Amino acid sequence: MDGFEQRKRKKTEQIFEAARQLMQKYGYSKVSVNEIAEAAKVSPATIFNYFGTKERLFAEMLDDWTDKQITQYEDILASDRPFEEKLKAIMMAESGNLKFMYGAKSVPEAVVHAWMGNRGTDKIMRFYMKLIALGKAENSIWQAYSDETLQRYFHMYLNEFHQGADPSRMDQLLRLFFFGLSGPTNRST
Repeated sequence: MDGFEQRKRKKTEQIFEAARQLMQKYGYSKVSVNEIAEAAKVSPATIFNYFGTKERLFAEMLDDWTDKQITQYEDILASDRPFEEKLKAIMMAESGNLKFMYGAKSVPEAVVHAWMGNRGTDKIMRFYMKLIALGKAENSIWQAYSDETLQRYFHMYLNEFHQGADPSRMDQLLRLFFFGLSGPTNRST
């Protein structure tokens, strides 16, 4: 990467971070490109040259954020931990990390759906498939479950996390995720 590309990447990161913080604090619709530019210490023209619109800035920010989360989760998968610990670490990280996206109040659904329909869903699905394959290979996920059923199961729980699950209930949700309605074998945990 040459000097120009490095500077552009650094500015892009500054813009993403400023936009993320402002949108999380005030909501998508209440934050202007000028405010993002000021917080990122760039000109509004830079934002328009890089992204064109606030909607595209947000979609690109989501894409970048997703790449970073998946990298974090793949590092967890590559660790020496048992599969259940890996899965718990990923689910806990996901519950915390998603607060930023859903904290960015008033994001037009069309923006989120456009991103999810394009790049986001493909990236997330590839990661889930890798997670499921590892779980089955380690005999931590029952082989008889179809990949489609397991994807829906993960989505069901992640949807709850996306909705901003009450942190006091997170431990219960994770136990339900791992053990189902009957709970763990050891009822005292």
